[in-house]
Amino acid sequence: MARGLEDIATMYKYHSIISNSDNDPVKEKEIFNNLLSKQVDGIIFLGGTISEEIKDLINKSSVPVVVSGTNGKDDGIASVNIDFKAAAKEITSQLITNGAKSFAFVGGDYSKKAQEDVLAGLQEVLSQHQLQLDNDLIFNGNETYKDGVRAFESLKSAKPDAILSISDEQAIGLVHSAQDVGVSVPESLQIVSFNNTRLVEMVRPQLSSVIQPLYDIGAVGMRLLTKYMNEEEIEEPNVILPHRIEYRGTTK
Repeated sequence: MARGLEDIATMYKYHSIISNSDNDPVKEKEIFNNLLSKQVDGIIFLGGTISEEIKDLINKSSVPVVVSGTNGKDDGIASVNIDFKAAAKEITSQLITNGAKSFAFVGGDYSKKAQEDVLAGLQEVLSQHQLQLDNDLIFNGNETYKDGVRAFESLKSAKPDAILSISDEQAIGLVHSAQDVGVSVPESLQIVSFNNTRLVEMVRPQLSSVIQPLYDIGAVGMRLLTKYMNEEEIEEPNVILPHRIEYRGTTK
């Protein structure tokens, strides 16, 4: 995302200042206020969850702000992202076609909005097939490998046929934990993640995952921001880019 942002910023002759908050709300607030003090022309927020404090700062600021990699539509904030709900619906339908009847979901704090959208899509399709997602089959963690291990320990007694995981690291933890106790992936358990980082091809079997156009999310977000900064006409403040699902070895 950052490379796409920088390329478009350079094209439109803007200098970019990149700051990393490590998903720390306190640090995010400090960075946001620091950028405002530098009298920047615009701010682009990349990925993650937007805290209530940051939302408040965005809404009060005269400086245009765009969020890329998360959905700002419900909060009235310009944004660029994929449709996580649509992706989850597509995946769930395919897994049901593959024979899955019981599902689990593993989420995390970093991507709360994406998690909400994935859950909504998953539950909508399950309802259409007279299936349901029990609350004890929803695990919330921090999107790490160890969380995937903990998630499997929490979910294994229910023996789900399929698990949707918001992050690749968690999903790999799920795969390894299943293999450790003799659960065959994908024959007995299908797993799909939503990041498609390089990790997905380093695990065996290779991980089925949602491919997000990360470069484009950053680039389109920056182009949208330039429109706000130059007071150009905005046809759509909340842009949804196409995603693709790569079914690999963790699904049938």
